[in-house]
Amino acid sequence: GVDVHFTQEPSNPSYFNNGSDANLVWDYTDPHNKIQYIIYSVLVNGAFVEMLVNDSHGVQEHPSIPPSYKGRVKIEERATLVIKNINPGDNTKFNCEFIGSFLETIESRVQLIVAGGVDVHFTQEPSSPSYFNNGSDAKLVWDYTDPHNGIQDILYEVQVNGAFVKMMVKSSLDVQEHPSIPPSYKGRVKIEGRATLVIKNINPRDNAKFNCELIGSFLETVKSTVQLIVAGGADVRFTQEPSNPSYFNNGSDANLVWDYTDPHNKILGIIYSVLVNGRFVEMMVNDSRGVQEHPSIPLSYKGRVKIEGRATLVIENINTGDNTKFRCELRESLLSLKRTVQLIVAEALLINISLRGKYYFEGSLVTMACEASGKPLPDVAWIRNGAVESSGKETTFLKFENINRKDAGQYTCQANNSVEVTSIYTSIVVQWNEATFLKFDNIDRTDAGQYTCRANNSVEVTSIDTSIVVLQAPVINPSLEGKYYIEGSPVTIACEASGKPLPDVAWIRNGVPESSGKKATFLKFDNINRTDAGQYTCGIIAPIILLRRT
Repeated sequence: GVDVHFTQEPSNPSYFNNGSDANLVWDYTDPHNKIQYIIYSVLVNGAFVEMLVNDSHGVQEHPSIPPSYKGRVKIEERATLVIKNINPGDNTKFNCEFIGSFLETIESRVQLIVAGGVDVHFTQEPSSPSYFNNGSDAKLVWDYTDPHNGIQDILYEVQVNGAFVKMMVKSSLDVQEHPSIPPSYKGRVKIEGRATLVIKNINPRDNAKFNCELIGSFLETVKSTVQLIVAGGADVRFTQEPSNPSYFNNGSDANLVWDYTDPHNKILGIIYSVLVNGRFVEMMVNDSRGVQEHPSIPLSYKGRVKIEGRATLVIENINTGDNTKFRCELRESLLSLKRTVQLIVAEALLINISLRGKYYFEGSLVTMACEASGKPLPDVAWIRNGAVESSGKETTFLKFENINRKDAGQYTCQANNSVEVTSIYTSIVVQWNEATFLKFDNIDRTDAGQYTCRANNSVEVTSIDTSIVVLQAPVINPSLEGKYYIEGSPVTIACEASGKPLPDVAWIRNGVPESSGKKATFLKFDNINRTDAGQYTCGIIAPIILLRRT
């Protein structure tokens, strides 16, 4: 349908410090581009006056803009009204109005209060609705703060036939009945304390709304309204209402469940309405004639709505065109009680995780996102073994600064938007190094040989081979001794050694090798003479030992 509605409105009232810039943040949805104009107005002397217009030509000041706002107001983002350098004169109401191609309108109003200037606001309000027994005195307790004495008058009103009528006025001088006070309240109402309205000897005709209005020196106003219900008289009230807003899946049937109490059968009829182009249009009526469609029912709802139970409105096969407000009205002979709910057609949850089924090395940094979208916006969480590890709105992260093997396992990314719950799963596998050791306290030559290191993780078997060589210290043949030889005789003296690896050996005299070889070498004299006499060294040189025998 048009499906234009506010998605964000300023808090009401909105407080800003004197001298600051006030940002009144509105936002909206307009999927079919039906909005032609956005007009911003300010309440001046009881009437709203246009200030700014945002249309196809851009944003511009309206010709009617009050002089005090010229050059002080602007539009930021999509629909945020900014009022620069606010002062007590800005204690008033501001209006944001969407105007469609058929001149249909949707409005949102907010009361701006300048804190540190007038800074007037209610500190206590009656509960709404407020229940009092038939025949008792009703006390509607209001109180307020006014640090700068900006309040000039306090006005009390009652709703009669849909319009508020003035009853009492409290000024700085006195308290008196207003000339417009309805006859049924003359002499029955008074003010106690600072702002408590007392209504004496209430009866079913007092089932109405009452208003307390604080009026400042610049005619700025702060209002508070309460619904009074007389118990034991008409005693008509809602006992059950739909959640607000109420979300339903596209294509489903929406059940808006209202229920009520009416012990004295005062209700004449129940009327159901839908908000279309800024105003409520009747759809269904339940009265003494039974349940029937109202003559004004919009065409898109003909045959799609029905009443179940005592007051449940059922809308069949909803679609995005049903994103609007619905109202149930309990109508009596002199008054009516209304309740309104915003229906929102939910969008299916879509969920995603950034990484799925991954392997990580122990000690590494790991971050995984759990993301979801939908309408309403979902809450998301990472869950492991039933415990929430992290959570957030739309997105949350599972983080491991230094992942280890105990973090391995299955994790659930879950999204929940109160309409639907959905989950996806992922597994984390942590890889780490295992080791075993081959130990020899006193290795010997029998330990030498080939060894295999084999790994088996039930998925794969792999192995590598290595060899151990046991070295043996070299040993010189012990037969070498000092000898005497006859000059002229042949002499052969062996220098022998054993070890592993095989040692290099040499005969050395006066630092000069005479002969050398592997494992053995020989010192030979074919005809020895006196010049050959002297000291000879059999030297054994190996990688780990240098041994000599002389």
